[in-house]
Amino acid sequence: MVLVFSIFIDVRESKKSNKKLYTKKSQVYLFWQLAVILMGRLTQIPLLHYYYNHLTVTLNKLISIHRYIDFMMTPFFYQFAYIGCNRAILKKALSCRKRVQPILN
Repeated sequence: MVLVFSIFIDVRESKKSNKKLYTKKSQVYLFWQLAVILMGRLTQIPLLHYYYNHLTVTLNKLISIHRYIDFMMTPFFYQFAYIGCNRAILKKALSCRKRVQPILN
């Protein structure tokens, strides 16, 4: 959340200095970051609900499971947000899936 807040402050300050291109890139990155984090959180809710209702898990154990999942997934959230907003990196990553053609002599 600290990174999201710092980007929000950066976007507000760049609006004051009238840097339109930089503001747009910051806003796109902020949008992707919030979208990826929101989707990650929404995918955790059914798992936590299942553990709490169908297994004999206490609330404290459920909170510790959520913290562990959050600790492990946060770096991936930020990387997906960065890749998602940087179109060149995304195209490069998707171009690697093409098959290599064999050399026929």
